[in-house]
Amino acid sequence: MPNITRYRKRHFGRSGRRVCFGCNHGRAEFQSSGGIEIAVKPNPGASLDYIVPSDTFVRLKVFDVQGRPVRSIVNAQTAAGNHRAVWDGLDDRERPAASGVYLIRLETDRVTKTRMMTLVR
Repeated sequence: MPNITRYRKRHFGRSGRRVCFGCNHGRAEFQSSGGIEIAVKPNPGASLDYIVPSDTFVRLKVFDVQGRPVRSIVNAQTAAGNHRAVWDGLDDRERPAASGVYLIRLETDRVTKTRMMTLVR
């Protein structure tokens, strides 16, 4: 994966669990190609900011490193512009996801983007 930066700064989620992910000291930098951008930022929960240049169907999903789906966050027609989704660290069955590395994948009709994050409990 190109342009992946690893961070060591730790943050706490809403539930008090330690969550560590790419934050660039509070300022996430967008990686751009094909007009689609996605960034993972710290917040209470993992704040996933994404930009789509035109109206399109968007799927935003979390996968473990073995490619198994963990959580579907967005699966809908989305208007052009800036958007934010939050992953609360739970899987699709509302159980806490284990500590580890996860892949955040944004898919549209034209482009697929993947970013990596680490969840620390």
